[in-house]
Amino acid sequence: MRWLDRCKMSFRVLFGRRGEGARLDQELEFHLEQQIAENVAAGMSTQEARAAALRAFGNPALLREHTRATWGWNRIESVVRDARFVALGIWRRPGFALTVVGTLALGIGAAAAMFTVVDHVLLRPVPHRDADRLVTIQETDGTARNWQAPWIDIEQWRAQSRSFSQIEGSGGMLGRSFLEGPDAALEVQGERVSTGLFEMLGVKPALGSGFVHADVRSGKNAGAIILSNAVWKQVFAGDRGILGKGVRINNDSYTVVGVMPTGFRYPAGVSLTPQVWVAVELSNDEQARAFKAMQFTAMARLRPGVSVDRARAEMLPIQKRLAAEYTDDVLRHDHASVHVDVYADTLVDIDVRKALLALLAASGVLWLIASLNATNLFLARNTSRQRDAHGAGSEPLETVAVHTGGGSDPECRGGAAGRGAGDRVGSVSGA
Repeated sequence: MRWLDRCKMSFRVLFGRRGEGARLDQELEFHLEQQIAENVAAGMSTQEARAAALRAFGNPALLREHTRATWGWNRIESVVRDARFVALGIWRRPGFALTVVGTLALGIGAAAAMFTVVDHVLLRPVPHRDADRLVTIQETDGTARNWQAPWIDIEQWRAQSRSFSQIEGSGGMLGRSFLEGPDAALEVQGERVSTGLFEMLGVKPALGSGFVHADVRSGKNAGAIILSNAVWKQVFAGDRGILGKGVRINNDSYTVVGVMPTGFRYPAGVSLTPQVWVAVELSNDEQARAFKAMQFTAMARLRPGVSVDRARAEMLPIQKRLAAEYTDDVLRHDHASVHVDVYADTLVDIDVRKALLALLAASGVLWLIASLNATNLFLARNTSRQRDAHGAGSEPLETVAVHTGGGSDPECRGGAAGRGAGDRVGSVSGA
């Protein structure tokens, strides 16, 4: 089979290249001599017979290249040849090579580092189910200032709005939080969340069942806590028996009901502090629209086909009616309107976003300058080479012949053999 023969030839060439090259040269020389002998037998002189044979046979060097192209290792040969050329250039001019590499490394390194930051902060999608339909709802006085909402307002949004399939809330713990472990305490980012939040995000605990889905007043999740995977491994060494055990945060006792999957974070900000989540349990006194009432950042999921603008238009009159129920004039003013924004857009402050984009653009300009500097270095070296070549003296033609006629052709290696090869190639060109 032809493909099997080709495979055998390719592997034979790969592991015995010198032998195959010599055999190719011998075979080409044999056919050329045979053609010359036939021409001499036909009555031509030796010189005429060789010239006619070359015209009929073709350029031997070109035939060698075409034959080698069928061996199937041209790309590998090209890579090896280029690597040798680069290594030789570095060996001969190490200062020039280090200057070029350092210049390009500075430009590429700065651009790559800045792009990595922008990719992690701005470009990567939020790792939640249907993240484009997740929005945040915050109350406002109509300006750029946003406020969290009391739970009673969130309950009214659930009852009166039709744009959302689910609305949940979360709020951070006050002050710094320290989780007491068997050996030492670990500072954690504590978050109080409603029991349906993780379900809305499409995330389930990797260990345990999580919170019981119930109203915040029911008391069914009193003292329940879910650990992040990082806290579970750092503090409890990945103990799978942690479920149902008690832990303490700032002298408050909690019962572990779950461990979240690796890499999960909520809120998904840039903070790397390990996280824990506590189920919200509110008493009736905490349900008033007052300064001391617990405030939440509301998270909602849009119904299919509902846009953010449509949801915002629906929420404005609802919030206007709710603001009228505030008894305090300051609170009524501060909570008179509402903002509905895509969750992913709220994770990075607008000023931070602009700064990151400006730094990315600056690093791109730095990379461009580094590339231009490297190009100028190569141009300066080539100019110096040309100047040296013009001042070299009386043997430019012989030098060129050695560089261009070398390689694997034994007939192009200087002296009488080189001149003979030049005569034959010239005869072919003249024909």
